[in-house]
Amino acid sequence: MRGSFKSEYSNQIHQLLITVSRHFYIKKDGRIAYQESPLSAHVKNLAEAQKEPLVYYIVRDHFSGNFILGLGSGQDLIPLIDFLYAAWRKKEEGGTLAGLPEILSVPKNIATPELLSGLKELGIKPVHPPSGFASGIAMIRSLEENVGFNLTRIAIPDFPGLLSMEDNISHYMLGGSFRKSKKQVWKEGLTGGHPRVPGNLKTFREIFPDPDPEEFSLPWKGEGQNPQIRVKGRSALPPMEGEVPSPQKLEKAQMIVEEAREKFFTSARCSRAYEALQVTPYCSDAYLYLANLSKSNEEKVTLFQRAVEACKAIWGAEYFQEIDRNFWHDVVSRNYMRGLLGLALCYYEQEKIGAAAAILEYLIKLDPEDNLGARYFLVNSLLYEGNAREAQAFLRKYDDDSSCMLYARVLLWLQLDDKVQARIALEEALEANMRVPYRLLRLHRVFFRSAGFYQYPEGSPEEAELCASISLPAWKNTPGAKDWLFRQVKKRNLQHIY
Repeated sequence: MRGSFKSEYSNQIHQLLITVSRHFYIKKDGRIAYQESPLSAHVKNLAEAQKEPLVYYIVRDHFSGNFILGLGSGQDLIPLIDFLYAAWRKKEEGGTLAGLPEILSVPKNIATPELLSGLKELGIKPVHPPSGFASGIAMIRSLEENVGFNLTRIAIPDFPGLLSMEDNISHYMLGGSFRKSKKQVWKEGLTGGHPRVPGNLKTFREIFPDPDPEEFSLPWKGEGQNPQIRVKGRSALPPMEGEVPSPQKLEKAQMIVEEAREKFFTSARCSRAYEALQVTPYCSDAYLYLANLSKSNEEKVTLFQRAVEACKAIWGAEYFQEIDRNFWHDVVSRNYMRGLLGLALCYYEQEKIGAAAAILEYLIKLDPEDNLGARYFLVNSLLYEGNAREAQAFLRKYDDDSSCMLYARVLLWLQLDDKVQARIALEEALEANMRVPYRLLRLHRVFFRSAGFYQYPEGSPEEAELCASISLPAWKNTPGAKDWLFRQVKKRNLQHIY
């Protein structure tokens, strides 16, 4: 058919696309902005462009719509050969696109003789798309919409923040939430001989000679043993340099954060809190507030780390090494502790349980009364790692009958292989909140929550959601625990109580 391609199976035709965003660009302060009228920049004139646009790298399978996405900017671009290798190399089980295509659609603006000859040496037939639609450009509108949406989910809309949402963008566009995603269609559409993966990166790079820099100005090959496909990008966070600010300057920044809390829209809150960091990059209140507004775990980690470093810079690292006092009673120390707890919960959500546990133990040393609720995460961290005896001693130390601790006792007895005590503990836990098992057994989707127990009524669905989100990693990591819980719940006919 004229003006289009026709494919009959996966990896028959791939479409290569390198294009400039029509609406998103990076401002001088590092934040990404939206412009209604299309940007004038093109791939070949990025150096002369007045504004630094986002740049999209895409390899798309024509048959299934499965694709690999790379994000760059006018000043931080991905080496083309490394991107192709990353798109076609062997992936882990459950990974996205992999394998060399039989045909690759290459736009004329990047079709150098060196690229075409290298493709032919790999057994790939390069062709030019017969139309803009056939090049895959139609997906850019959907991509731009998803970029815009995900920029609203990060507190500071800069390039590192957008990179932290790259997997979310791909997941949604690939239909990861639907019954059959584009990845599944691609996998089912593979025929005999596919996927054909390339060899090692060094050999792959050698296949493609270097082009004339005057003819092709984009980065060509990376360095090192791994493909350079994730550029660092410019952060909009001001550097923590220079002298510690005066109390007056710090107070001014804190007042701006308080003003941000009064804004109605989240974007306005983030923007106003960001202004506090322009007054001084040592405002821990601003980092903590922005971190709690962000939906990106990676951005949260950065912001919580910044909050901790700001506290150390202002009060001195030695101030926080005096563990012979209760830190929570000292108001000065609270932002330091909140930053550490936020960091620990980010690691916990990523199931980096060891890193989280180390911070949580330190927090409880600083505040033995545990006003922040670190104990709920720490006991489950110990159970996750199979340290049942330590968990048992910890539970004896805290006389706490909250749902989280009661279900932790159930898991403790299971790890100690005492089913009788486990059943007794389960009766107590069910009496406190019988909605938790439904969520632990994944009959109900669990969303991670880091808020304290104290705002939720006992036995409520919200408390059950919180308890399950904290406990689930440890239950999943204990062989046979969820099967035992299912049998016990079914015996009591409670499996439908949510």
